[in-house]
Amino acid sequence: MISAERRRSEVRELVGLALRESSRAAGGVHRTHRGVSDRVFGAVGLFVGGSALPVKVIHDAITDGVYRTVQSTAAIAAAVGERVADLPLAAPPSETPLGAGAIGAVAGLIGDDLAARRSVLVEEGVSVRVDGVSVAPEDVAAAYPGATGSIVVLAHGLMGTEHTFAFGEGPHYDEVLGTHGFTPLFVRYNTGRRISVNGLALASLIGELVERWPVPVERIVLIGHSMGGLVLRSALHHAEQADASWVSGVA
Repeated sequence: MISAERRRSEVRELVGLALRESSRAAGGVHRTHRGVSDRVFGAVGLFVGGSALPVKVIHDAITDGVYRTVQSTAAIAAAVGERVADLPLAAPPSETPLGAGAIGAVAGLIGDDLAARRSVLVEEGVSVRVDGVSVAPEDVAAAYPGATGSIVVLAHGLMGTEHTFAFGEGPHYDEVLGTHGFTPLFVRYNTGRRISVNGLALASLIGELVERWPVPVERIVLIGHSMGGLVLRSALHHAEQADASWVSGVA
């Protein structure tokens, strides 16, 4: 998918998702509100009889009107907001630190649902990222012109992205690893999916990367933050079960 088309698709999905969820949340709050108020008026009616009925009718009318307005406004805003996707932006949200962070947070919450409906916000598998951009295995030679035979695979944690490893003041992982002769590979995955599913996808990705790496791979180091450690462990398990050749290079 070309960058401009992906940008429009991602913005539409993010805006629509956020406002549709707001509309649904308003509906849930409305039902809760009515449930509580009905019980309150029921209790009051035990003491004052039918005198409370006019007040309840007015209360319900106002309450229902307010919540319907909130829901309608959120739904309309979603439709309008999706139009904003056609405004010029430098890059798709998924390729920027802020946009990727938002998508990562959403994926951590409902990533399984996004994957089930093949949302543009999440990828089917695991990807290597360079400056936020996904790099296909066949393009690693061009993406890593200074590649070394020692690679480090870094996997972020729940609701995160590869930008997690660049938080705070430097030096960051890529700088430190580079000075010691390692080539860092930052991966991104949908943290809302099962660890075993991401582990299997990562095992396959590492295998492809090793095959296409521009120089012979002599050593592989795995570094994971939080859930990322579990995903890497799962990947290693899947690779061992499949007798993948790259396992022997893991330090």
